Amino acid sequence: VGGIAGLMGAIAVGARLGKYGPNGEVRAIPGHNISLATIGMFILWFGWYGFNPGSTLGLFDNDDGVLSSGLASLAASVAVTTTLAAAAGGATAMLWSRFRTGRYDTGLTINGILAGLVAITAGTATVDPWAAVVIGAIGALVMYYGVQMLDSVFRIDDPVGAVSVHAFAGIWGVIAVGLFSSKAGMEAAGYVNPQNYGLFLGGGGEQLLMQLIGIAAIVAWTAVMAGILFFAIKAIMGLRVSEEEEMRGLDLIEHGIDAYPDFGPSGSGIFGATSPVEVETERSSRS
Repeated sequence: VGGIAGLMGAIAVGARLGKYGPNGEVRAIPGHNISLATIGMFILWFGWYGFNPGSTLGLFDNDDGVLSSGLASLAASVAVTTTLAAAAGGATAMLWSRFRTGRYDTGLTINGILAGLVAITAGTATVDPWAAVVIGAIGALVMYYGVQMLDSVFRIDDPVGAVSVHAFAGIWGVIAVGLFSSKAGMEAAGYVNPQNYGLFLGGGGEQLLMQLIGIAAIVAWTAVMAGILFFAIKAIMGLRVSEEEEMRGLDLIEHGIDAYPDFGPSGSGIFGATSPVEVETERSSRS
C-alpha cells in the first residue's frame, strides 16, 4: 500500500530538476547525509521487532506473567526470520553492487536491508529460517533492479527508493508466502487450513493464487485512490515548489537558513548575502 501510494505520488510530483538529461541519461543526485540515513535504517530495523513479533499480540498466559508456549515461541521464530531476511538483504545488496559497479554502495546496502525486512514481513510467521534468507536476498535484488527500471525505463524519480523497497520488494514478499510457507509454520501461526502451504514445499498452488489475488486487489485499490488524491491536490493547490525555490533549497525558503550555512547553494551563511529579514520578506510576499 505504501509503496504504490508513493509511486503515484512520485508520478504526480514529477522528477527533480536535473535528474534526467536531454539525451536520456540518468543523473545521480546525492543524498543529504549518509550517516543519518544509516541511523534511520537501524531505527527502522529495531522497530520491525515491535511490528513483526509484536503482531502475535501476546506473549504471556493471562495475567500470571508466565510465557505462553505458543505465542512466545511464535514471536521468537518471527524475530529469527525477520533478522535473517534483513541481514541477507543487506549482504546481497552490498555484494551485488560491488559485483555490478566495482564498489560497495552504502545507500543500496541500506535499502537492501529494508527490502529484506519488507519482503519477509508477509510470511515471517510461516516460513522456515532458510527460506527467510532466500526471501531477503531476492527482495534485495528486486529492489536493486526496481531502482534501475524506474529510472532508466519509466523515468520516474523516486529519491529514496521507497517504491522499489516497499512496493516491489513488498509484492515479492506477498508472493513468497505462497511459495515458501511450510505446513508446520502455517499450523504454528494458527491458519485455519494449513494444508494450503507453499508451492515449493509441496503445498500446491492454492495459497499462491490467493496471494496473487490479494496483490491485484491491493495494487488496484491503492493506485486508484492515491492517484485521485495526489492529482486532485496537484490540480487544486499544486504539489511542487517553483524552480527558483527548488534551486535555492527549501531549507532556506521554509526555515530561513541552509542546512550547511557556510556552504549552502543559496549563500545564506556567514559568507552569504541573504539575511533572515530578506528571506522572511520573500516568504511573506509569496503567501
